[in-house]
Amino acid sequence: MDFDNDLIHFDPRWLGSVDWWHISPSVFLSLFDERPSHERSGFSFIGSNIAIDYDPSIMDILKNRRVHYNQRGLRMTRGAFQDMIIYLLDVAKVTIWYIDYSLIQAQHTPRSSEEGGGRQDNVYATKEVFRSNDFVYTEVKREDIGTSWVVSNEETNSSGTETAFDMFDILSLDGALSLDDDELGHFRVLACEPVDGRMPRPRTPWTRRCIGKTCETCYPDRIVPRVPPSTIKREGSESSSEISSSDLNLFD
Repeated sequence: MDFDNDLIHFDPRWLGSVDWWHISPSVFLSLFDERPSHERSGFSFIGSNIAIDYDPSIMDILKNRRVHYNQRGLRMTRGAFQDMIIYLLDVAKVTIWYIDYSLIQAQHTPRSSEEGGGRQDNVYATKEVFRSNDFVYTEVKREDIGTSWVVSNEETNSSGTETAFDMFDILSLDGALSLDDDELGHFRVLACEPVDGRMPRPRTPWTRRCIGKTCETCYPDRIVPRVPPSTIKREGSESSSEISSSDLNLFD
């Protein structure tokens, strides 16, 4: 385990229940070893880089949007989210990498071959890259959006064009956090791609927004048009509402 270079990826579904200040109820040590890496005693396996999934529902929470979800895997309140950010920045002093799965490489951006464990072209020359057995996590900078990295069509069609950088903008204006430029510098973004030669596995989003104006939860005051009864006359009948005995004979 390399405390300064390895990436620890947190499962985002239960972050709201994590006690960052205690490893367990009976052990009064924080989840992170807060000392410099060369002074750590080894009680914590978490190093200087942690990864958290970015999900559009985070923006809904920060903007206090009234949104109905068909599926919701992330259940962190605004207060719990703020407490987590304050602890990770002020106490643990780690770099927080948000994995934005909506970001894909622009078609004109060449993909380089991997030689010697690293990418060789200029696109990745100054970017951090983390690798697992199945995925490559590449740093994306704000200026890369719209040029070398774009939001996938799937996200765009789902009315989700906001990225992790939009979340950073909201956090910079959050009165409870009051993050300055130096603290925001510890927020960084990763795109996720399958390892070359492997088929990408379909990913189920943590949350699914209710799309459209037909949802009675999202739009309780909207009148949903009702389909009027048919006015087409049946052959040989006076009106469409008349039913003959032959209509009831299901088996002749």
